[in-house]
Amino acid sequence: MKYEQITGRSLHDAMARAKTLLGDDIILMESKAVSPDDPNYNEDCTIRITVGVEIKEEAIQKKVMDAYKWHVNEAGGAQVPEVSPEKLAFQPILQANLRKEPAYPVEQQHQHHQQDQQLQPGLEPKHEIKQLRRKIDGLYNLLSTVIQPGLQGNYVSAYETLITRGVDKKDALEFTARVQGRFPDYKSASEIDIRQAIQSDFYPFTPRDRVSEMLRGEGQRILAFVGSPGVGKTTTIMKIALHDAMVPPESVGILSLDVYGIGAGKALEAFSRLTGVAVETVSDRAALPELMQRWYKKQVILVDTAGRSPNFPNYIRDLSRMFSILQPSNTYIVFDMRSDLEDMFLSGGRFSELRPSGIIATKFDETERPGKVISLSKGLELPVVFATAGQDVTGKSDPVKLNLFAE
Repeated sequence: MKYEQITGRSLHDAMARAKTLLGDDIILMESKAVSPDDPNYNEDCTIRITVGVEIKEEAIQKKVMDAYKWHVNEAGGAQVPEVSPEKLAFQPILQANLRKEPAYPVEQQHQHHQQDQQLQPGLEPKHEIKQLRRKIDGLYNLLSTVIQPGLQGNYVSAYETLITRGVDKKDALEFTARVQGRFPDYKSASEIDIRQAIQSDFYPFTPRDRVSEMLRGEGQRILAFVGSPGVGKTTTIMKIALHDAMVPPESVGILSLDVYGIGAGKALEAFSRLTGVAVETVSDRAALPELMQRWYKKQVILVDTAGRSPNFPNYIRDLSRMFSILQPSNTYIVFDMRSDLEDMFLSGGRFSELRPSGIIATKFDETERPGKVISLSKGLELPVVFATAGQDVTGKSDPVKLNLFAE
């Protein structure tokens, strides 16, 4: 397994660039925003991802020839690549694999070896990366104990509150510094003014109830819900099925592709008996056309996908094949707000291959760090179209309201 870092304007753009350079069989290992203080930061470099790919000699030769434009050098007849700076940085690694040579000079190899010795010996590369990231995060946390440069007075306390409430540190600094820049004299803004201004800037990334917008459109609406195991997809679907904006129960169908979650299947059966909403479970995509024919009069079909990790072999590919038959009107990624922000970014990156149009955030009542949803929406460039708290599926529960400065 080889690991490479690729930058882009967004997560989707970086993944597309990675696939262009490395092929479709890549694994997203990490995604992080590029700090505005980074010398490489610009509008084309706002996010940096780390991807892994299996490299074989035959595949490498093809990738080299496909990735670069070659021409004959008039002086000596040698092949010279015409490459962009981004591709040029990747070239030594490809050519080194072709020659079966190390990609770095001996001095750099010695440096890398010394750094590796500081990690726990015998770990697989992916575990080494996790351990290294923990070390880096520890150093960052240590440095963060010093007051952030440029922030003064009440802005410092606002910044610290955002971090405590779960907002990513870089995002917290960006939002706070932006508000500070609006006031010529930092002392002229009260703590309340600062908090209200930051809360206003959060608005595009805060949860809103957009079920009525999800149902808007011509013809039958097919809404697919994807996410890691245990995030609350089934409960969310039942809540949406009984939402005030939803069409009558007899015009709604819930299609379950989850043949692994026994509990979820029983919950849907009970839900169907109580509400009159039709429920069907399909394990083979060959059965989908017949079901869609029977349900052609349903105005809305809610698709509950299998509770499997996006890293499970071929899972995203199998979902894509199912969706090629279903042709969902929209796809939504469901996230459990108790989860680690970095883990949510990783799973979001994998599910982004299904071209989602929004995020659904669940279990707000079970976290003390709800601000994670701000950084998640901002980083994935997807709106939060629905948010839930509690297990009540009647659709009558109060909507989630996000105020990170509330006592």
